[in-house]
Amino acid sequence: MEKGTFILILIVAYLIYHFLGFKIFLICVPIGVFIFLCCFFYPIFRDEGWVGDYEKWFKKVWKKYLIWETKFFKWIDEIF
Repeated sequence: MEKGTFILILIVAYLIYHFLGFKIFLICVPIGVFIFLCCFFYPIFRDEGWVGDYEKWFKKVWKKYLIWETKFFKWIDEIF
């Protein structure tokens, strides 16, 4: 790990602990570990073919968002 990344992680951890408290810090630790493991294993899973390329994910998510957005605003227009 780069020294700058490690320092950034320490600063963010301190800010979470200082402003949000120890319980929130303890909740953020497993979330951070999970995100780190996902970032670590993603290239391996992509090369094995278990997971698709993330560039295609963004296109699929954007198309689903556009469909959901039209339905949501149509629903708001009907109510209000």
